[in-house]
Amino acid sequence: MTDIRGARPETENVCIEVVTPLHIGDGESLIKDADFVQERPGHPFRVIDKAGLERRLAEQGGDEVEAYLAHQEMPGLQDLVTLAGGASHAPGYDLPPHEPGHAPASPEIRSTIKDAWLRPLLPGSALKGALRTAWIAQHLRDQVIQPRAQELNKPPRFAAARFLGRLTSAPAHAGSGRPGPNSDAFRVLRPRDAQAPRSALSWVDIRIAKSPRDGKVGWHVTTRSGRRQVDDWSQATALNAEALAPGTVLATQISWDGLLCANESAWRATGNEHIALPRGFCELRDVLIRHARHQIQREKKDLFAWELKAAYRTWQQLEQQLEQAIQQGGAPLRLGFGIGWLGMTGDWLSDETFHTVLAETHWKVKQPHRFPKTRRLVVERGQPQAPLGWVILWPADSGPPPTGQDPEEQKDREDPGDAGHPWVNTKIAELQKAHNSSLEEVLRGKKLAQACQLIDDLETRSEVLADIRRRWQERGWWNDPRGRAMKQARQIYGELTGE
Repeated sequence: MTDIRGARPETENVCIEVVTPLHIGDGESLIKDADFVQERPGHPFRVIDKAGLERRLAEQGGDEVEAYLAHQEMPGLQDLVTLAGGASHAPGYDLPPHEPGHAPASPEIRSTIKDAWLRPLLPGSALKGALRTAWIAQHLRDQVIQPRAQELNKPPRFAAARFLGRLTSAPAHAGSGRPGPNSDAFRVLRPRDAQAPRSALSWVDIRIAKSPRDGKVGWHVTTRSGRRQVDDWSQATALNAEALAPGTVLATQISWDGLLCANESAWRATGNEHIALPRGFCELRDVLIRHARHQIQREKKDLFAWELKAAYRTWQQLEQQLEQAIQQGGAPLRLGFGIGWLGMTGDWLSDETFHTVLAETHWKVKQPHRFPKTRRLVVERGQPQAPLGWVILWPADSGPPPTGQDPEEQKDREDPGDAGHPWVNTKIAELQKAHNSSLEEVLRGKKLAQACQLIDDLETRSEVLADIRRRWQERGWWNDPRGRAMKQARQIYGELTGE
C-alpha cells in the first residue's frame, strides 16, 4: 500500500509577465456593429457586453426603447448603444489598437478567451502545454533518444505520437494508437488559470510571412479560392486579434502532485527510456532558459537568411530583454497563437534523425525544411516585425506585481462593503445577489430607491440618502439621469430629500 503521508501538492506562486502580444483564442470572432462599435473615427473600439446592455435597456423601460427603435429603419447594435447613453456608457470594454493610430484592414477581430465577466484568461491548460513542449523538446535535444521504426506512424502528422507516448509513459487511446494528452507523466504538473483586467487588451495586426522562394519572402493572401503569395506585405491579408498587451502581469500557481512524484516507479511505463519529470520551479526554469535560447538563435538565423531586417532587429532586442530577465531570476517561455511549429515538430530532432524520420514516413519533399516555414509577425512602427506569445515566469516574491484591475471593472464587481453607509452596502449586496446584477446596475436602479422609502427611522434615512447622493454625484448621475429606471429612482430620491 502506498504511503501518502506528506504527499500534498507542492505549490509555487508565479507571476507571468507578457513581453510580446499574447493571443489565446476562443475560436470566435468579434464583428464590427455586431459585437463592437466605434463612436467616431480615431476612438478605440468598444466591445459590448450584450447581456449587460439588455439589462440596462430593460431598466429604462420598454416604452422608451420601442419609441426610439420605431424611428430606425434597421436598428442594430449601434442604435441600442446610443439608446443606452453612447459607447462610453455602454457595458463592455475599450479595445484600442496595439499600434497607435492603426486602422483595421477588416471588420473582424479574433477573440481571446475570457471568463463570464469578459476578463481575459490565460488557461492553465495552455500554460501546461507550453511547459510540456519545452520540457520534452529540450530533454530530447540533451539525450538524443532515437525513435523506433515501428513508432513512426502514418499519416506523417502523427509520426511521433507513439514515440512521445513512450517517453512520457502515456497510455494509448483505445483504437487510435495515440497517447492520451491528459494522461501522461505531465499530469503531475497542475498550473491554474490566470486572469488579467480587461484594460490589458488591445487588438493587433498580424501578417504571415513564408520562407523565401526564388530569393524573396512571400506574404500570405487568403481568398475564397485559396491562398496565394505576394511580395509586398501591405497587400497581405491582415489577421486582427485581441491580445494581452506587453507589460501585463498575471498571477497564477503551479502545483506538483506530491503523491505521483513520490511514487513514480509505480505508474511509469516499463522500460528505461523516458523523460525525467520537473521537480520544482528551479529545475523547470533551467530547462525553459535553455529551450528559449535555442528558439531565439534558430529564429534569428532564419530571419537573417530571409532578410527581414526589422524583424531581426526586434529579435535582437527581445534577446537582450529576456537575458536581462534571466539574470534577475525569470524564466522565458513562448505560448499561445502565432508561435509556429518551432519547438513542436522536428525542431528537437538532430539533423540525422530528422532525415531518418522523413525517409521512414515517406514524405515526398524535394528540399526538406525544418519547421516553421511561416512566421506570424505583429505590425509595429509601420512594419510586421514583432513575434507573438513571449512571456516571463517569475517567482512571486521576485517578479513584478500583477496588473491591477481597471476602474470600470472595479466598479462592476467591487465589494460594496469597502466604503459607505452599512445599510446601503447591505442592501446593494442583497439586490446584487437577488437579481444577479452588478453594483452599478443596482445603484442606479429604482429598487434601491424603493427600499429607501421603507426606512422608518428618519435619521438613518437621511444618512442613507446622503450616501446614495454622494455616489450618484461621483458618477455624474444626480443632475443627468439617463433612462427610465434612473429617472424614476432620481424622482424618488428627490421626493425624499426635498430636492
